[in-house]
Amino acid sequence: MRPALERGREQPAAVRPGEAGLLANRDFRLYFAARIVSQLGDQLYVFAISWFVLDLTRSSFHMAALLALHSLAVMAVAPFSGLIADRVSRKKVMVGTDLLQAAVLLALLFLQRGGLLSIGALYGGTVLLGLCSAVFLPAATAIVPGLVGGRRIPEAVAAGQASANFCTILGMLLGGALYRFIGIGGVLLLNAASNLAAAAMVSRLRARSTAGETVGEAAGGVVEAAGARRETAGATGELRRFAAELREGLARVRADRVTFGLLLVNTAFTLAVMPIAMVYIPYLFNVVLGAAPLQAAIPQAATWAGIIAGSTAAARLLRRQAPEKLIAGGLLALAAHTLLMVALLAARRLLGVVWMSAACTLGNAIAGAAGAFFIVPTYAVFHARGDEEFRGRFWGLEGSLRTAAMCAGFFAGGLLAQRLPLGLLFTATAAVLLVLWFWVTRMRPAAAQQAAG
Repeated sequence: MRPALERGREQPAAVRPGEAGLLANRDFRLYFAARIVSQLGDQLYVFAISWFVLDLTRSSFHMAALLALHSLAVMAVAPFSGLIADRVSRKKVMVGTDLLQAAVLLALLFLQRGGLLSIGALYGGTVLLGLCSAVFLPAATAIVPGLVGGRRIPEAVAAGQASANFCTILGMLLGGALYRFIGIGGVLLLNAASNLAAAAMVSRLRARSTAGETVGEAAGGVVEAAGARRETAGATGELRRFAAELREGLARVRADRVTFGLLLVNTAFTLAVMPIAMVYIPYLFNVVLGAAPLQAAIPQAATWAGIIAGSTAAARLLRRQAPEKLIAGGLLALAAHTLLMVALLAARRLLGVVWMSAACTLGNAIAGAAGAFFIVPTYAVFHARGDEEFRGRFWGLEGSLRTAAMCAGFFAGGLLAQRLPLGLLFTATAAVLLVLWFWVTRMRPAAAQQAAG
């Protein structure tokens, strides 16, 4: 019997024993290399620019505003960028946005070399980079099934998650060193070069990269007629069609109860969990414990290492386990981890900073793996149940919801960490995760009823 969360769509055949791996696929190899190069450059930039803004302004507000502007730009444009990914070649979208990001970074480098790189210029550059990211991400996500085929989707999702977190770890460790030795100008140049290299690799992809190429060919003359009508229509009519297509995509997502339910669960998960790694843990070590930077950095790096290991394990287990079981297990393990943090906080004076760091390192590695057991099967289900015609719009919606949840979680976590005991915040997070676990366990019979109907 098919796993409940995968019912309702025609499922791809399982990977055959002895079949060549993902990296034997030329297109995926180019795509994967381009993503690593681009992500590593982006992570170097994120860490270095944060330190540069602190050096420039001595204000944490400006640093937070910089991060918020980027996230808000992504959130505002993501639904429209999803529609772009459905109507324009996804390969061309990826190449174009990589080139635009390189141009923005080189402009910032030019200002820096001339001594004109102000906080206002950084705000403007951040908004432009955020807009490029918002257009790039739905296209980069939606192009994956066309590159690897249905059987390889879980492995491709896991590989993407692992590479992103590997680049985060490497960027965390190298960003400070590079900033110290080559300054912000050198980091800007490296990031621009990484975008140019990524654009060059993506431009060599051969696979079909847009819904129009995979779905529209069967409709032939209908697509051509629709294109002719668009060319003769006025701007008002085009905007109406644009809005109608967005509504159509949202209606299609809401009609699939499993996909829509998981989309809401994923949004709530992001809202609850992101403050742990980005707000609560740094605040615990830096403010509550007064620990050295290295004692705080090691547990944070352990989280990403756990996610990498967990992503690989989750992809393998998806071949023989129902995705809802892995998702529910990941939520339950994360809830247990947050309750463990409550116990560690209560015993922090007894343990001391060194043992707290060691305990949090082990706990965060396990929590990272548990998070991967939620993330990988969730996004594999999104890929498997998605319709090609609406894939870009779905990923635009998903990106908007996730980014909004991240922004809300960061702001709420930053405010609450200074006003409420951390033990209470961890307990509340565990309660949210348990509610989500219960929700996911109830989705299986709902999916079965939907399939039966």
